[in-house]
Amino acid sequence: MTTTTTLSLDEFLTKAEVKPAREYEDGEVTRKAMPSKDHAWVQGMLGLIFGLYLRAHPGGFGGSELRCTFGPPGRRRSYVPDFVFIDGARTAGWRGRDPFRAAPDLAIEILSPADRMSRVMRKVRFCLENGVRQVWLIDPERRIVMVYTEPDVARVYTDDETLAGGDVLPDFSVAVRDLLPEPETAAGVGNGANANQPPARHRRSRANQSD
Repeated sequence: MTTTTTLSLDEFLTKAEVKPAREYEDGEVTRKAMPSKDHAWVQGMLGLIFGLYLRAHPGGFGGSELRCTFGPPGRRRSYVPDFVFIDGARTAGWRGRDPFRAAPDLAIEILSPADRMSRVMRKVRFCLENGVRQVWLIDPERRIVMVYTEPDVARVYTDDETLAGGDVLPDFSVAVRDLLPEPETAAGVGNGANANQPPARHRRSRANQSD
């Protein structure tokens, strides 16, 4: 739900946090969608996978639903990505109870049917133009992960591929299927009668650009 407000960003940031979180962009306050079962599954797996990665590569921060406020003067926005990673070199002086007043290195959003893609892509563009180095859009329904390093180009990973972290996450890799809940089948979910059937294959592609 989006509402137009006369609140300044600084006034917005004094408001008590709510669940689902509210985000602020250009005078509009938007309430994030209530997480679904699939959303909760993916978010939990991200926490587990990044927890293991950070044990082996200490110093950075990875966590869910961290408020990040950033952008150019007069156009700062306040987003609450579903998951973020921040390089440890950028966390000096950041106290544990404070929001992060800068762009994360990696922002991850888990898509749901309630999301308006026009707003999602507007957020992707703003993030990449204002300090975020990578954006992942995880689509549990289509069983893909779209990785953006520039606003109009995505590398699409299907559930039979392995996602690498690149320069943002050195030595990081994860099978896309390990981020996703088991696909639904005609007989139910998970270990139903058709559970051994492979998921639908998706063509590897780029958004607005061929490989």
